[in-house]
Amino acid sequence: MNSFKLIQIKESEVQLRIEGYFEKLNTPFSAVILKKWGTIQTSANENGSRIIGELTKEIGAPSIPPNMTGGESCEGEVMEDNSGNSVLFQGGVLTAVWDFEADKRNCFIDNIKNFLGINK
Repeated sequence: MNSFKLIQIKESEVQLRIEGYFEKLNTPFSAVILKKWGTIQTSANENGSRIIGELTKEIGAPSIPPNMTGGESCEGEVMEDNSGNSVLFQGGVLTAVWDFEADKRNCFIDNIKNFLGINK
């Protein structure tokens, strides 16, 4: 997979949010992980489908298969990093959901971070 550029990680008692983008694909990526499930969102285009497909190979099939949300309403939404680099959502948003037992949450988080190359 292409190099991932981390924009932010935010963690609270109830959720972990990871936002960034795959530089060479110019494709945004967002993960929201709660106690028993995690949602991954990316652009609803060929690159987004590729990212979800590669992630599925690494961590298994999602509980809710990828589907497009947002339609054209997300067109032009910008995700920007601290250096001023930006990436646009193109078209809708591709969303996939993984369910897991609460005691497997940390393993799920580690798998996502490993996939993104930020588990250092």
